[in-house]
Amino acid sequence: MTRNRDDVLATAYRYFLAVSEAG
Repeated sequence: MTRNRDDVLATAYRYFLAVSEAG
């Protein structure tokens, strides 16, 4: 877990968008 937090936030944001589109 030594990656940039920005990368983690970006991944979580994309996942959130995917779930939102999925309904």
